[in-house]
Amino acid sequence: MHEFGIQINNTNYVGEIGKTTFINPTDSGNGLFYKRNFTTRFAVRAELGFAKISGNDLESEEPARKTRKFSFENNLLYGNAIFEFNYLDFNLDDLRHSWTPYVFVGIGYHTYDDLFFETLSDEKAQHNIRASSWGIPFGLGIKTKLTRFLVLGAEVKALYSFSDNIDGSFPTFGGTNNSFGTQLSNDWVMFSGITLSYSFGRPPCYCD
Repeated sequence: MHEFGIQINNTNYVGEIGKTTFINPTDSGNGLFYKRNFTTRFAVRAELGFAKISGNDLESEEPARKTRKFSFENNLLYGNAIFEFNYLDFNLDDLRHSWTPYVFVGIGYHTYDDLFFETLSDEKAQHNIRASSWGIPFGLGIKTKLTRFLVLGAEVKALYSFSDNIDGSFPTFGGTNNSFGTQLSNDWVMFSGITLSYSFGRPPCYCD
């Protein structure tokens, strides 16, 4: 069977600016997705979405960051292809099997503002051109059938970006060398939210 749905998320970023707590939703985002359920355990979904992220050193627990006082805001547009695995059998055409935990992993592509600090005495990052990067989305969730056609879920998704400049810490264009922080880890974007989908189509052969 097929599903088409919406995602409503709270988001947060983890990188060189602000807090380092991985699940600390402070911003928002939303998206749409289409899912193809091949069996009661395995599905593939495609999603498109928008996420606002920000960071502020004054909110950090690290003294060096509080003294530095850097901050930024950015907007991500993303598209992901995700493989989803249900822990329990989840037959959309049978209300007797009404819920399951699930895990997922995939590949994604996102665009964002390529930020920079004109001088390291500036406190807020400036916007330049749009940039893009690949990333790896993965996470876990739980979902339940409200009716035969409506599925409600809650999930936590981490997006590991192949970029280290979503926050302006390592500008990728010429004209400035004002890099800071560490390149040992790229930027992360965390999503915590709910999904609501409508299922349709003729039940596949895995039904009784």
